[in-house]
Amino acid sequence: MKVFAYSYRKFDEAPCKELGIELGYTEEDPTLENAHLAAGYPYISILLTRVDAALVEEFARLGVKMISNRLIGVDHVDVKRAKELGIRISNAPYSSNCVADYTLMLMLMSI
Repeated sequence: MKVFAYSYRKFDEAPCKELGIELGYTEEDPTLENAHLAAGYPYISILLTRVDAALVEEFARLGVKMISNRLIGVDHVDVKRAKELGIRISNAPYSSNCVADYTLMLMLMSI
């Protein structure tokens, strides 16, 4: 499987060769200017960057079949336009309890 990751964070994300994933990446957020980097990758991975209709259309033109958000939610992606173009959208299935637990842990660590 080929995946292109935008907003790649070297400090906590690393390619997983055991899963047979061919990973392309950039530390930049996705934009119309760098969308071409996803050419040849049917799957792209993003963070909280806005992916408007124009960017979704460009990804569709490049052959992207799925946009996956590595965090909770997809409200920053034009889901309606993506569905119209046959692009699937997904996100990380974090429990809201986990996020709250993590927040409390960070607060306690700062004491």
